[in-house]
Amino acid sequence: MVGGSDELEESSTRIFLLWKADIK
Repeated sequence: MVGGSDELEESSTRIFLLWKADIK
């Protein structure tokens, strides 16, 4: 699936940023 990895990576980055801000 082309672009599947990019979408997953984008979602992971978004979750990571939210998690990082949550533990601030």
